[in-house]
Amino acid sequence: MKTIINHYETRGRVFTVVHDQDHYLAIEDKYIDDAGRVTQQLNGFQMHAAKELQECLDRTASACWMDELIEQGATKAEAFCKVNGMECTDLIRQMFGEAV
Repeated sequence: MKTIINHYETRGRVFTVVHDQDHYLAIEDKYIDDAGRVTQQLNGFQMHAAKELQECLDRTASACWMDELIEQGATKAEAFCKVNGMECTDLIRQMFGEAV
């Protein structure tokens, strides 16, 4: 595992970006201890895994924006649509298990 970016900050959250097994991974600093070790098992989705660095960074930024919108009161469907520049339809709400 090779560190690519020591400090990637988006929406007030900080990540360390590494390259491992042909993927870029953004690991939020809350999961890294003082010795630089990951403190719990994370999956590729949680680390915004991607084959290209820019895609990993974009996924990380989008996920943080979505989390922020949800914290501000948006539903998951609404946040997803806003981040992706889409109209929030009943079908999308159903996909997220929301009542229509």
